[in-house]
Amino acid sequence: MSAGAARYAKALFQLAVEEGRIEEVRRDLSELSTLLEEHRLLRALYHSPATDRALRAGLLDELFRGRTSEAVINLLKLLAEKNRQALWPAIVREFDRLYRRSRNEREATVTAAVPLSDENAAQLKRLLEDRLKVHVLLEVRVEPQILGGLIIESEGQRLDLSLKRRLNELRKQLEC
Repeated sequence: MSAGAARYAKALFQLAVEEGRIEEVRRDLSELSTLLEEHRLLRALYHSPATDRALRAGLLDELFRGRTSEAVINLLKLLAEKNRQALWPAIVREFDRLYRRSRNEREATVTAAVPLSDENAAQLKRLLEDRLKVHVLLEVRVEPQILGGLIIESEGQRLDLSLKRRLNELRKQLEC
């Protein structure tokens, strides 16, 4: 993630905290992200450098004023004014990360070669929560190509305990 996206997200998060509107801003970010993903014309108007800045600002006001928090509308307009619209997805992700951190939550993805039983997934979740000292929002993926073991990823950290990685390491050692 770019430092610019992190700064925008942090500023928006701090403003939302000061105004007591964290949930509202988070919901607005999610809804606007969905709109920008699903509506090609809106996305094109927002992202196109050919769109007049005043027209874009007026359009954003017309479409979202009264339906979306002012802080989010102002962020959209500021990004467009500075031609930094491409930062939007990273800003939304970082805001969500800051939100989860404020609630002592952390997302983690576990990749396994075979589906984990509910009992195994719950046990792994408890283990991660004990280790990380946070509430873990666990997503389990199945990728047979890892052959066995697990890959655990959370906030840019990766622990690869897969059989595929271990076999690759052994193969490299034997080739030397």
